[in-house]
Formats: sequence, structure tokens, C-alpha cells
Amino acid sequence: MIAVSALWSLFRYRGTSSPDLMATWLAGHFYGLGQFDQVYPSDLSFYTMNAPSGWWPYLQSLGYSDSVFPFIYPPIWAAMMAQIARLISFDQLQFAVQIVNPVLLGLTIVLAARIIRTRIPAWAFLAIGLAILHFTLFGIAALAEDQPQILVSFLIILGIERQVSGRPWQAGAVMALAAAIKLYPLFFALIWVLRRQYKPALVFVLVGGILAATSVAVAGWPLHQAFLNEVRVIGATAFSNKFVFSIDPMIARIFMPDQLTFIPATGDVRIGWEGMEKTALWRWASLAALLISVFACARIRSPMAWPILAVLIGLFSPLSWGYHYITAVAFAPALLSILGHRAGILVLLAIFMPFSEAGYGLVSALSSDEPWLPTVGTIAMAALGLAFGAGVLAAKGKKHPN
Repeated sequence: MIAVSALWSLFRYRGTSSPDLMATWLAGHFYGLGQFDQVYPSDLSFYTMNAPSGWWPYLQSLGYSDSVFPFIYPPIWAAMMAQIARLISFDQLQFAVQIVNPVLLGLTIVLAARIIRTRIPAWAFLAIGLAILHFTLFGIAALAEDQPQILVSFLIILGIERQVSGRPWQAGAVMALAAAIKLYPLFFALIWVLRRQYKPALVFVLVGGILAATSVAVAGWPLHQAFLNEVRVIGATAFSNKFVFSIDPMIARIFMPDQLTFIPATGDVRIGWEGMEKTALWRWASLAALLISVFACARIRSPMAWPILAVLIGLFSPLSWGYHYITAVAFAPALLSILGHRAGILVLLAIFMPFSEAGYGLVSALSSDEPWLPTVGTIAMAALGLAFGAGVLAAKGKKHPN
């Protein structure tokens, strides 16, 4: 089933512009040229999602006219991409990623089923999960843009599965690798600390420290300062885009719409997104919400704690694209065993149908500016978290019938 979905995905997305993968490629290109000021964007007060100044002229010289996004990963990956770019072309890299990514999506679903230990047959769990990810925006956008988030989601769930399977050393190392790509897997590792599962937590710290030290040794401290500054700016931003599903931009759209600044897209000023700088109190409240989420989920002994945490991290993070929820969505087929087949199917349809191509097309035809999508997306992900929470309550009810 995974092989068939991979072939179908390759046929469907072959030749897309892949702006997210392109960002990593361009960061490596300019790193290889020694133009380190062109690796990261130079946002100051809030995140604009604009690429460094030299990227667009370079792309235009190549005849490229599609979207371009910035690179916001640790410097070690720009240094690594600089070496890869010397060996293969971008088209060759894109082809390899378009083969690997759908396979990783399928394996992520399989691992989620192993963590939950659901009574649903493995083939059914996988079929439902593949259908959700391949036919809704959560997977479509990630596959079309060759998003590294697919790899990160796979590594997070692999790390969790390794710990559940009694392989704590592997769990910590895998989670550290995920955190070396995107920082937020740190919150998943914090669960181990709070649960006093010290082996995976210790390995996470050791491997993470080695990766961080290697990154500084390879790329130098100035680039890490630029990276950490961009992370700080993202944390200080309420960024509103039609595919960003989180609480911060919803608050900004509802209560402070006049403070949102329109940011035109590079290469096409007719389209864009909006952003604003968060107050210090707002920033601290967001961080507090994330930490409270971790502490609360650490107290949940059910395996459902993991997808619940994935949803909460997405909701309370300042920049949560729809595909950031892949980690949680991979567990969605478990709702059929949690809620019963009939209720589970109805809940899945209610949550994911608006993001299917048919549902999205229908609503978009009725709403030209699409103000509904980020709001509905945020509510839908909150509903998914609540549905997982119902699984925790159901399990408690079975243990304590009185």
C-alpha cells in the first residue's frame, strides 16, 4: 500500500516547484559561495516569510518565477546542502525526495498504530491514514512542496515508538535528530524527563549536544546567531496565512485586525499574508501555554498523550502550518476504535472533509478571499485533540466502571 501510494504521489507531484525544498537548496548554494549573509532572512521586529535579498534575483536569472520561501533550519543543514549541491542537481534531489517522502508518510502511520496498539487491523489503519494525508491539504501541501516536516514527523513518531518498544537509547537519538532539524521536538523529549524516563532523555541531551557542537564547528557561531535571531523573531510574531492553523493568528484576526501588516509575496505583490509583533506579555503567555501542555500531557499515561501533545504544540506555536499537524493526523484512524466505527467515521469526515480537494473547492467557490480556512483549520485541529482526549476518558471509564 505504501509503495502504491508512493508511485501515485510521484506521478501526481513530479515537476512541482517545491519552494520549501528550494529554500534549503538555495541556503546551501549561497553558503557554498561564502555569502553567509544570504543564508537567513534579516527580519527585525516580526517574521515576514521573505527570503534573503539575493535569492529572487538569482532565481530570476535561472528563469524561475514560482514562490520562494526562506530557510529557517539550523546552519548545519545549509552546510550539508552545499556539499550535496556539488554532487547532484536540484532536479535529482527533488526526484529522490519525492520518492522518499510518501514512503515516510506511510511508515509514520504504521508507527502511530504500533504506539497506540489499536484493535483496528494494520491494513485498515494504514488505508485510512493514507487516505487522509493524500487527499487533504495536510498531506497534499507537504508532498507538493517537498516539506522537510514529513521527515521531522516521521522521526518524532519513530522516537516515541522506540521508547514504547523498550529501545530508549534509539528513542533519544532519533528525537535529538528531529530536534536538530526543527527545535520543537524538544517538547516531546521533555515528556520523558517529567515521567522520569531518564535513559531516552539523557541520550537526547547527549546526541543533541553533539549535533549542536558539530553544527557550530562546521558553520561557525555568526550563522547560529542569525538562526537564533530568526527563531526569536518567529516567536515574537502573530503570522496570519490561510494555511497557518494556530491560536496566535486567530487572536490577531479577531481582536487586532487593524494591527496586522500586509506582507506582499516575493515576485507577486498581488498576493501575500499578514503579520504583527506580539507584546512581551503575549509571548510569555504563548510559552507558558506550551509548557503547561507538556506538563499536562506528561500526566496522561495513555498513548493518546502523544497526539494530544502534537495538537497542543501546533495550536500554541506562533507558526504552525497545516502540515505541522502530520504528527497528530497520523493517529487519526485510532478514532474508529476510540469512538466506535460509525461515530469515528463521522468525526473524521467532519474534521477533515473541509480540507479535502472537493470540500476546499466547494467552500472556496463560495468565499473568494478564503478567510474561513485558517479559522476552520484551527478549530478542526482543536477538535481532533478533543477527540483524542475522548480516548483517554474512555480508557479510564473501562478501568473504573463505577
